Amino acid sequence: MIALVSRWKLRDGCPPPFAAALEELTTKVRAQEPGTLMYSVHVPAPHPPIGPPPEYEVCTDPDLAQPIPPTEVVFFEVYRDADAYGEHLRGAVTDFMLQNRDYFHTPWLGHPRPETTYLDPRLLFVRPDIAGNDA
Repeated sequence: MIALVSRWKLRDGCPPPFAAALEELTTKVRAQEPGTLMYSVHVPAPHPPIGPPPEYEVCTDPDLAQPIPPTEVVFFEVYRDADAYGEHLRGAVTDFMLQNRDYFHTPWLGHPRPETTYLDPRLLFVRPDIAGNDA
C-alpha cells in the first residue's frame, strides 16, 4: 500500500473553474483507477469551534470561524500498490495538471511542484459513509 499527502500551492486561491476541475479529476480517478483506494481533496478551512484541552469548550471567537483563503490544495491519497500509483501518475492527473497549471505556483521548470509526504500506513480504516454515500 502507498499513502501520501500532497500539498500544492495555489496562485490565486480556488476559483469556481478550478474547483470544478478538481471535482472532474476526482470523478475520473474514481471511475478509471480501481487501484486508487482513497482520493481526498481539501482546501484550508477555519478552525473548528472547539477549544484547547483539557476542557474542549466551544470557542466563540469570531476570528477563528473566519474562512481561510485557499492558498493551497491538499490531497490525501491511498493506492493499492506501486502499479496503482504509477497508473494514477499516468492517468487523469496528467491532463489535469497540464490544463490547470496556471492555477498553481510553478517553481520548477514551469511545472507545479507539490510538497509530498509519503506515509507508512500502519493502521487504517475507512467507514463506508465517509464520502456521504455507501459506495
